[in-house]
Amino acid sequence: MPASSRLATEVAQRLEEQLARLSFYDVIIEVRGTPFECHRFILSACSQYFREVFSNETGGHFLQVIEISETQPETFSLVRDCVYGAKEDFTVDNVKSIWDAAQHLQIDFLCEACERFQYQRLSKDCCVDIIIHAKKVNAGRLLDKAREIMIKEFDYLRKQDDLLALDFEELKLLVGNDHLEARSEDDVVETILRWTNFHSSDDNPVQDTTVGSTRPNSKVVKNMLPELLKSARVCLVSATFLNSLLDDRCVFKSPAAFEIAREALRYQLQPGRRHDYCPPYAMHRNRSPLQNVTVAVTVDANGTYRMSCRTPDGTWYRITQPALFKVSAVTYDNDLYMVSACSNVQATLRYSTSSNTWVKLTNLSIQRDGSVLVCVDNYVYAVGGTNNKSIDRFDAQEEQRAPDSVTWEQVGDLQWEVTNVMATVFGKYIVVFGKKINSTVTTVQSFNTSTMTTSVYTDSFMGDNTPMVSFKNGKDTFVLQETGDLWKVVNCDNQDLKMEFRGKLFDDKLSLHGAVVFNRELLILATGFNRQMKMNFRTKKIDNVSSVNIIERNGVCLLNTVIARNFLTTQEASTRN
Repeated sequence: MPASSRLATEVAQRLEEQLARLSFYDVIIEVRGTPFECHRFILSACSQYFREVFSNETGGHFLQVIEISETQPETFSLVRDCVYGAKEDFTVDNVKSIWDAAQHLQIDFLCEACERFQYQRLSKDCCVDIIIHAKKVNAGRLLDKAREIMIKEFDYLRKQDDLLALDFEELKLLVGNDHLEARSEDDVVETILRWTNFHSSDDNPVQDTTVGSTRPNSKVVKNMLPELLKSARVCLVSATFLNSLLDDRCVFKSPAAFEIAREALRYQLQPGRRHDYCPPYAMHRNRSPLQNVTVAVTVDANGTYRMSCRTPDGTWYRITQPALFKVSAVTYDNDLYMVSACSNVQATLRYSTSSNTWVKLTNLSIQRDGSVLVCVDNYVYAVGGTNNKSIDRFDAQEEQRAPDSVTWEQVGDLQWEVTNVMATVFGKYIVVFGKKINSTVTTVQSFNTSTMTTSVYTDSFMGDNTPMVSFKNGKDTFVLQETGDLWKVVNCDNQDLKMEFRGKLFDDKLSLHGAVVFNRELLILATGFNRQMKMNFRTKKIDNVSSVNIIERNGVCLLNTVIARNFLTTQEASTRN
């Protein structure tokens, strides 16, 4: 039968009155020299701590005095009032100390009462302070709610000093949250710099009075800064702010942080690189009107070419498209450039991800299928093709400014006509892998886009010619064979190409169609694999790539880009992979 609330109130009142009489007590709790007369039965009924203390008494006698130094006398007095009189005399100033004492003494109902009090007063003005203490007392529900408020009220909080009191892990969670309601990424990175400079300054007090813990020293902060920048979206800050980021003293003193800032600068200044590498700090947040996607041109069972894009959660969406044939594609500044050719039919197209429209461009001067598109600086190059050695290019930056003014120009030739062409970029070089007529081995050529000259590497490379794909990871270029062999390009010049074998990424043989690094995950477009093979697995073979995801689709390319969210309306039936 449940207790009567009226009777419970009466019992609490009688207990409080008896305490005031100072009679029949059988134990003294001494808190930092101040004695409190108490009763074993009451304390053990309410506190697991005292229950264990009293249970350990031996020798047939009771302890006369129990010393406690983990709290203050005035706090223990409030705790005792709660235990004897069921009082909730909580204030903003005393609730944290009462909660700390209740947790130490293992009085669960008092801990719950403190949590309710803090939960009810949650607001943007106290959420940071509550987060710090909620972590200390391990109050998960309160912590989650306070974090929600901090995420929602970031624009208000960044102008206050409250965020400076957050520890590294909490700030990292905040700036990395996809739902963070920030006015701009400039504000987020500015908050990181403010926190970093505050915690690395010797002018500030070492002791953090909010949590009673020591702030990290400047050397530790220097190691924290790169992790904070990686959690933010530093690639998406404004050009003006990026320049000031490179000049920041903490960034300058941290080689790792400075390299992240330089990578962000390259991301902005080299839009031709965005299709092959998307780091976590280039990912748009959920509130952004833009969405990071990987675009694939796939071939269905009827031989029809279709263009789709995959969102970070693995959902595929159709993209409106004209009729396509055998395709090669690349992106520049988020727009998709494509050569579609079959027999005597050829089209050069640009898809605008910002307007969801297609623009027809001038065709190659020599029509052919099988050309491979790559992007170097602001130029799109078309390399080789069936019965063709030509290397052509056009200025994509100029094309976006004035679409009708740009035409393809031939800038060189391969020395050997090859089939099974795969091309990648290493610095200023376009490296071309293929098979010569009547040959079974891989022939490797390079085209220097600065001198417009071609080189052939005579050494046999990687044995028999097999289909392969290439992908970028930051400044690094990798080649993946269908056997799972992974190679890294470590040097390329007019005389020599050096490849470093990085081991086998998988053991089964696959038909590879594309690969790209997306948010620390290597996505591989493939078909024809063993059903027992793992589709998702962890890897340590590629720096800053944590996992591999093999996507079963027949296609011709896999590219990174950014598209307006409102264009993602037609979801494919096969929705996730």
